[in-house]
Amino acid sequence: VTGKKDTGVKLGSGFGLEFQFSKLSCACDAGGKQATVVVESKSDAFSGALTTSGGAYQIQSVHELEGGSSSSKPTGYRMDGNGVVGAAEVTHPGRVWLDKKLEAGERREVACLFVGLMLYKPKDKT
Repeated sequence: VTGKKDTGVKLGSGFGLEFQFSKLSCACDAGGKQATVVVESKSDAFSGALTTSGGAYQIQSVHELEGGSSSSKPTGYRMDGNGVVGAAEVTHPGRVWLDKKLEAGERREVACLFVGLMLYKPKDKT
């Protein structure tokens, strides 16, 4: 489920401020369990929560590219608990890294949610 909300404030004399917020919600169901991720935009950055059968984690967008440059659009997402627990690259080739300490069932749940993030493409601000 995605959502987009435009808001604006007119300042008079042809001036105004516009704000654009995006929200992505994704859920994976298996074996009577549901894992969810919800991320919302804050300017060009996305952050939110990822919840699995094993726990709740913070998630945030990453904007760095290989070679040291950066992008205004997310190039990936990182999942944090006690340190980095997982990461998904949303640019080509689209790699996923998961901490080996996660149990197999939770690893499957996170992998499913990361696929949802990999398929999501924020719209241009035009």
